[in-house]
Amino acid sequence: MRKLGVLSLIVAGIVLMAGFSTSAQSQSPAHDEKPTFISPTPGLYVDGWPPFTVSYPKEWVEMPVLFSEVFRAGAPRQNLSPSPMLYISVFSSPLPLEDWAKMFMPWYVMMGTDIKVLSDKPSQLKDGTPGREVQLEYVSKGSQGASAGRKFNDLYFITRKDVVWVYVGLSTAMEV
Repeated sequence: MRKLGVLSLIVAGIVLMAGFSTSAQSQSPAHDEKPTFISPTPGLYVDGWPPFTVSYPKEWVEMPVLFSEVFRAGAPRQNLSPSPMLYISVFSSPLPLEDWAKMFMPWYVMMGTDIKVLSDKPSQLKDGTPGREVQLEYVSKGSQGASAGRKFNDLYFITRKDVVWVYVGLSTAMEV
């Protein structure tokens, strides 16, 4: 009888430990978690991990994300797609920031033609975090519907925390 009681306590302990382990795993920093102390604020995107914020004009509207994006917003225009448009991506890459073209050029080649890198320079945030500023121009191939043949100008800033890249871009359709 005593062995049964001890065995019951051991089984209960294992079940309890498994419950804590599952709870801890479900509360581990996942990318889509947001800090609970900041309520959704128009004009402010807050990312839980890696922690960062990006502000944008309050009148812009949030849009569905594409590919690896975690956020997308744009300036509303009546009967037209939003422009300019802000997009934010967070993803892993072991490459140094200087190798941004290895990550992004295949996408630009797929989406556009006449791609020109107008600027590519190292930069840093106010706190000294290193980053990269890139500006390019391209003509859309048309996979974005009404944007076929339109010239776009993209400006983005890339930084990283360990092997995680944070990519904040601003894209503007230029009038032709």
